[in-house]
Amino acid sequence: MSGKSHEALSTFRHELIAVEQKNVLLRILAHAYHCLQACLQEERSMHEGEGGKSEKRLSTHPEEPVDEATQLEEEITECCKLLASRLPLTLEEVGNISVAIYMQVKEFTRKALLAVNQLDDRQKARGLEVAKTVPPRPMYFGHYQQLIYNQSNPTIPSSRSMVLDYQARLKCLQGAADILFIGENRYLSEASLYPYEFLVVLRLVQLARLREPMVPPFVVEIQDLLEQITGQRSSFIFSDTRDDIELAGAEYPWRTGLAPLTNCRVSQAPLRQSDLRPFPRRCPLDIVFGLESVLRDYSELNLWDEETDDASRVSRGKDGAKLDALAMKRSVILALVFNHLCYFHPKMVTLEDSPQGLSLRLGLTQDVLSTLKDVLSNPPCSGLQSGADFAGAALPETCKVTQGSPTGHIVILQVSLSAGKVAFVCMMGVWLLWANCTKDNAQVLTECSHVEKDFAFDSTQVGKE
Repeated sequence: MSGKSHEALSTFRHELIAVEQKNVLLRILAHAYHCLQACLQEERSMHEGEGGKSEKRLSTHPEEPVDEATQLEEEITECCKLLASRLPLTLEEVGNISVAIYMQVKEFTRKALLAVNQLDDRQKARGLEVAKTVPPRPMYFGHYQQLIYNQSNPTIPSSRSMVLDYQARLKCLQGAADILFIGENRYLSEASLYPYEFLVVLRLVQLARLREPMVPPFVVEIQDLLEQITGQRSSFIFSDTRDDIELAGAEYPWRTGLAPLTNCRVSQAPLRQSDLRPFPRRCPLDIVFGLESVLRDYSELNLWDEETDDASRVSRGKDGAKLDALAMKRSVILALVFNHLCYFHPKMVTLEDSPQGLSLRLGLTQDVLSTLKDVLSNPPCSGLQSGADFAGAALPETCKVTQGSPTGHIVILQVSLSAGKVAFVCMMGVWLLWANCTKDNAQVLTECSHVEKDFAFDSTQVGKE
């Protein structure tokens, strides 16, 4: 072996060891934090059970003893802060990891919903096969305990059949879907049913938030997603509106007052590859074409009583199967918009129950989409795909590009139009339309005045304003 080859191999070995050491340290910190939080939760439950909702007696004088439960909580909090100070991740690294987590959680959630919505009886039969060969094990943290258990007695014969890998993955997806539908963690007895790796990441995100005085809202939303998929927090609380009573009578840009409001849950509709294939996300122009198509399909759904022909309205009302199929198609369209084409955090969207309700809620008309197509399909934007392409191009003054992190894992493209601004977010090469303006009900979802702050890990302008 030549000297250069030996040096390159040695460098690779040292880098690999450093990465593995960091990985082990992160898992140890996550495990320790998890144990402290579990202890704190158990103590709180015991205290509430014994004393009901009695108020804790706080110390008002240095010599006055504090309540035992309060003292324990303070000590655990200090221990957690000590763990957070040892976290070997910078804020920029947390941002890069958050992007990867976001993409993996979205894909895992989609597959979990598919695991409980099989296409045919054959798939359903496979889904009903319970892995009874896996003996009950106590709650553990990560994969290592399971590996140790399986390999501890390899010479002892067993009458149990081996569980196939796809069965274990399927049951994990089904368990996650169960958590999503129920809205809580039931502490499933079989370890294969629980997405523990997301629990590890959740604890690391919580440690990062404990250490940093302020983090971008994107990290907070990542924590929400992880808490939801691990059952630490119910998914039913995430909505895009705050006050339905006030909203019902308000005059907002996305309200006409001619149709009632409807709440649509967009987090439980399964999206198959056949649904996603027509809608690539390689560049912002793909997103515009996809939205143009789905908004047109939504407006053409025969769900609303706007026909002038009374006979067609009566016949449609009698066809229950057709109405069910249309309602399912509507759910798929909403899931395509808010789970695939757009960056949208809530699990429920409120819009007018009309053909134009979705378009109005997004703030995207066909004229706006047509203008976007003209901007993105003509030079200098034509042919640009990745975030790096847009960051390095000489764009017109109507386009502004910012990077959420120095590594370029997050790139934001804002396009100024006569009707306002529209923003696109690129994460790991996947483009999404910003539709996450959910703090102010008076705004449409694509209002993007705060999009840069949501991803401001190290925001650097590289385009023109």
